[in-house]
Amino acid sequence: MTAVPEIKISPSRISAWKECPRRYAWRNICKIVVPAHPSAALGTDVHKQLEKYMQGEALDFTRL
Repeated sequence: MTAVPEIKISPSRISAWKECPRRYAWRNICKIVVPAHPSAALGTDVHKQLEKYMQGEALDFTRL
C-alpha cells in the first residue's frame, strides 16, 4: 500500500485550487517553482533592505 502524502490545507490554498487546480498541483504537489516577475523581485529586495535599515543593519545596495 502506498502512503498518501500529507497536504496542508489553508484558505489561500483552497482559493488557489478553486482558481486553477492544475496550477495548484504544479506548485504545491509537484513543487515546480515559478520565478518571480522582475518588478516583484525588486519590490522584495527593497522591502528586505528597508527591514535591515529599520533594524540598524548595514544596507547592501548591490542587491538593488
